[in-house]
Amino acid sequence: MYNLGIISLMINMFLAHAPLSYLGNEIIQRKSIKQLKSHEQILVALFSFFFGILPDFDIFLLTFFRIPTFLHHEIISHTPIFYISIWILLRLIAKPFSRILNKKTEGVLHFDLLNILINTFLISTLLHIFADVLTSDIILFYPFSEARISVFKYIFEPSLFGGYSLSPLFALELIIIGILLIFAYKKSLIKNIVIDLITRIFLVFSCIYLLISVYINLNTYNSSYLYDKNGKTNYDVDYDSVLDSNDSQIGRNSAENILNTSSSEVFDSAINIVNSGKWTGKSNGSFTERIKYTFGGMNSFRIISQAYYDLHLPIEPVLRSYYVEKNNITEYSVDIPYPETLMEYFLEKNLLLEVSLDAIPNLPRGRTIFFLGENDSILNVGITLESNYIATVLDTDEKLNMHSYTEIRDTYKNVKKIYILK
Repeated sequence: MYNLGIISLMINMFLAHAPLSYLGNEIIQRKSIKQLKSHEQILVALFSFFFGILPDFDIFLLTFFRIPTFLHHEIISHTPIFYISIWILLRLIAKPFSRILNKKTEGVLHFDLLNILINTFLISTLLHIFADVLTSDIILFYPFSEARISVFKYIFEPSLFGGYSLSPLFALELIIIGILLIFAYKKSLIKNIVIDLITRIFLVFSCIYLLISVYINLNTYNSSYLYDKNGKTNYDVDYDSVLDSNDSQIGRNSAENILNTSSSEVFDSAINIVNSGKWTGKSNGSFTERIKYTFGGMNSFRIISQAYYDLHLPIEPVLRSYYVEKNNITEYSVDIPYPETLMEYFLEKNLLLEVSLDAIPNLPRGRTIFFLGENDSILNVGITLESNYIATVLDTDEKLNMHSYTEIRDTYKNVKKIYILK
């Protein structure tokens, strides 16, 4: 499970914001910067990097006040008016400040350099806000409006299972890095065929990766943002200081996520997933199947996981807590067999009914179902739909589709036991 909001924040700080601010400042102030000495140009470059990530320093302020860091895009320090106001103030005091400098200090920080640095502050911080508008929700027109605006965030929403690093948004950041490398190489280094080749290959690879990730994004089920009742992205809807992606009890009734929903809600969620017709994937299949799986292709358990996640009730935190406690594990990195753990969880709470193998049952909808083989090994899992159809993935599936109970029984000849959630 991925906490995509926080991951994207940290990646943006160091991979996108700083390089973009540097490139933008070098282009916009090109003529002025060329008039500076070499060491002064380096100083301007360093400040452009620093100012480029400066707006994200508000996460430390939020942490100090015990406010969730994912809210940092909703405060004034992530608005253009905030940095324009500071820039105007700096412009007003720049001239008086330069007049009180002694000759030694003025020789290092003369007015022309100071003026460029002040402009660098404005350019870099506004480019940071511009980049955030592309991938995040920003109150761009504050104080005239508190509406949150984004350009690409919801167009290229990352897959829950593929994660941010396999999304088109990350590929765009790689392209920015590639352009920065070529720009810095041409400006600062002597011509070298090896460096020239490496930087160009990196940029070409990033562009190809963008095309591939966009294609995959269009063919995978991408739903990884969590929303509150007002339809806004919110990573802690119950305000308990635990991010919902790690919270096993979201809400105020103390019920664990798996037990905190109705079968009708699970049905609606599951039917939306299988009707999407997006890619399936297998972790142990062919090379193509493994690639699809890595980028977010669905398998049977992922359908269940995604169905609950879309209801803002992720089940992985529940199963992880249950598995760790049951097995007395004292490590952070644990490879959890989720389908088996889910069945054990339900069995321990006496929530499973055994389905008769001798007749075709009338399955209630919105219930988790397990097909077991020899030694109670899990052959497949899914969520029951209407008319005895099941949201699951069979080995022959390339895209999501619902399957009938009879079809699944015909596929798995060695079914020894079937459990369904009460």
